[in-house]
Amino acid sequence: MTSLAKRKTRLVFETSTVFKRRALVVECQAFQVGLRPKGTRVSYWVDWDSVFWLAAKKSADQVLGQRRGKR
Repeated sequence: MTSLAKRKTRLVFETSTVFKRRALVVECQAFQVGLRPKGTRVSYWVDWDSVFWLAAKKSADQVLGQRRGKR
């Protein structure tokens, strides 16, 4: 029985977001996401958990702001 030792494909996106006058490139992996400006070699790696909790916090803040605006 054989097993795949390494992942053979890379999931890389180039976004329309601009960081330091360069497009932002996102590289997805199982437990981390890598962010880097296009044309550079330095990547900033972030856990998916951190991305999820930041999005949840922003969503909760937005809902709280909408509730306060209705009063």
